[in-house]
Amino acid sequence: MAFWGFKYGGLVFWAILLDLAGDCMDFAVACDRHKEACKHTIMQKKERSSKVQKLEQRSRELEAEIEVLKQQLAELMQKNNQ
Repeated sequence: MAFWGFKYGGLVFWAILLDLAGDCMDFAVACDRHKEACKHTIMQKKERSSKVQKLEQRSRELEAEIEVLKQQLAELMQKNNQ
């Protein structure tokens, strides 16, 4: 019974048990922080991807506008030459 009590052997047991519990808590906190960091990284990648898609879409729109303006310019130049 001394092993579970507060004699020397019992104190060593409880000290080891509490140390292991503390290590488990530290590990759980570290895992949670890592999980949050991964979520943050994934969210940043999604935001970047979304921004890139928006920029690509805007680029295509501007290229289409440039083509329309080139056609209008060509028509105006033909009218001026006639």
